[in-house]
Amino acid sequence: MARPPSRGRRAPPPTSSRLLDELGLAGLSWQVVGLTAAVLALGFGPMLLASLLGTRGAAYGALVALGPGLVCLAFAALTWRYGMRHAAATGRSKLEIWLLVAMFVTLAALTWWGLFASVGSAAT
Repeated sequence: MARPPSRGRRAPPPTSSRLLDELGLAGLSWQVVGLTAAVLALGFGPMLLASLLGTRGAAYGALVALGPGLVCLAFAALTWRYGMRHAAATGRSKLEIWLLVAMFVTLAALTWWGLFASVGSAAT
């Protein structure tokens, strides 16, 4: 007697995609989650380091200013990498991508300067 064909049971999804489903991030890849975690670590890492080391004065101001500046530089690097790769698909020119990168680098420099000047002088 022939066995009836199975109804096409699907194999359960891998553990990693089940975790993303549970977190409500089913449309994202692990690369996106990893990049987000890396940018957060860059942003909060120097401030955590400043509090753990108990720094004061100019060193404290430099560490506090480093976090947001590194986030801006990370955005600049990600904009350059993925913007240049997908510029045509997004309808952007390479000049527009370079201008966005320049904007993030300028924002990083202004952030460093402003936070170092305000936090560094107040922490003494």
